[in-house]
Amino acid sequence: MQPEMPPLNALVSRWKSLVAAHGSAELTVEISRCGEVVLRRPGPWHRIAATDVFCELATQLGSRVAMSLPVANPAFGVLVPDIVWMSDARWPEDIDAVEPLTVVPDVCVEVLDGCETDSVLPEDRVSDYLTGGVKEIILVEPNGTVRFWGQGGERTRSAFDIRLGFNSVFFRQCETSTVKHASSLSRRSPIAKDKSSLLRQS
Repeated sequence: MQPEMPPLNALVSRWKSLVAAHGSAELTVEISRCGEVVLRRPGPWHRIAATDVFCELATQLGSRVAMSLPVANPAFGVLVPDIVWMSDARWPEDIDAVEPLTVVPDVCVEVLDGCETDSVLPEDRVSDYLTGGVKEIILVEPNGTVRFWGQGGERTRSAFDIRLGFNSVFFRQCETSTVKHASSLSRRSPIAKDKSSLLRQS
């Protein structure tokens, strides 16, 4: 049976403590729906590709687009999508840099750059977002393919009329370096005190 997720305030408090103790500009801290602590270290090509997608979305949807904004929800824990978007009316008046967003975004985007070694499948992450109430999830695959999901399942196009086209050289470059990076990803986080804490690199 899946462990019960703590109340939202307790979840946020735990995440903030983890970030204060172990977070950095190079490290992303997440708490899975099972309560596992997960540290992700995005590679340089992932950051470039995600920034390219961010710029595309900002051009199409306006300024209410954010990168690497943590989102807390009792249904999935605390996740850090590569990019999120919400309509103006749904954004909180004040966004604190040290607080995760507790309003579920309308759109979450994950960029899979070919260096992913996460034990959680992208489809599981999509499922978490949908369970939490995200209206649309976009996966950008290592070969540049863009896939869309909504509450009714995978669909062929964006309900928000999002159209992504970007330089796939970012993904090809990362694919060529996957083997080189993989050997360095087997180490566990120094903060791990049990088998549920993992170090993952995207």
